Amino acid sequence: MSNILIIKHGAFGDIIQALGTIQDIANFHGGKVDILTHKSYVKLFKQLPWVDGIVVDDRQQKYISLISHLRRQLKQNSYQIVYDLQNSTRSTLYRWLFFRHIPFISNRSMLLLHETKKALDKKNIFHSFSKMLTRQNIPIENCYEPKVSYLADNSYKEHLTNKPYVFLAPYCSASNPQKKWPHFHALVEQLNIDFPELTFVTAPGPDEINESKTYAAKVLFDRDNPTSLTQLIKIIIDASFVITIDTAAAHIASHANKPGVLLMDCERFKRIFLEKKQFVLGSNHTQMSDLKLNQVYPLIKDKLESCLNTLALDVN
Repeated sequence: MSNILIIKHGAFGDIIQALGTIQDIANFHGGKVDILTHKSYVKLFKQLPWVDGIVVDDRQQKYISLISHLRRQLKQNSYQIVYDLQNSTRSTLYRWLFFRHIPFISNRSMLLLHETKKALDKKNIFHSFSKMLTRQNIPIENCYEPKVSYLADNSYKEHLTNKPYVFLAPYCSASNPQKKWPHFHALVEQLNIDFPELTFVTAPGPDEINESKTYAAKVLFDRDNPTSLTQLIKIIIDASFVITIDTAAAHIASHANKPGVLLMDCERFKRIFLEKKQFVLGSNHTQMSDLKLNQVYPLIKDKLESCLNTLALDVN
């Protein structure tokens, strides 16, 4: 048994994908497992029964103060092995600052002579995770099937009065405007016409509240506050169908075996690994701005009708 540290700062969708690998590492070593992460994800990792402790990497601290704080925290835990699932410049720096004298397993350290990180990065993340586990002789049991249900806030009930409902995620960060789809409003309006028996809901983040009010959908909150990440996961898990441009929502839905459609460019889709028959890519266009409503609506309508037929069978 060993003291293990796993580095995973984010982002949200990447953490969802890493859950199974973290579980496989924890099961294999059987000792104390801590996570080094950004403060935004502390509550998520605390939900996992195979994670014992959290080390917070607060980037808002001044550099010298942060390094000193981390050094003290990491030293007192006497880690015997580190798994770097972030594989960033930041985590590589931490290797040389804090972990020079213990095994440090990362994308770089596991490469063979004929392999390059650049080539590895072109593959989906599960390819890298499974290769890492295999080369450490860790059995692959959960890697490809992260258990997102552990992260759900089961005390949240605000959404349940709307069942059956379709969850909508039309938002993207201000730093990635190319992900935006200009026809999402028209899509929701048409869905309301064609599927009056369904409720369409959305759960905006703090910066998305004003935008959420422009859609023909019910906006879900935690009282007067935006829903938390754990509440968002619960909303997606309980949905009948998911339509999203956000890959994090797609990962959650896919691993919760929820049917749905992801609207994104096909080049990025190649790397996110949603090989589930019930959750599909909505278009083969390489630019979201080129995607018209009539090019994607027949697929969404067909899958949603199939979902309703399944729901009717379950009820009967």
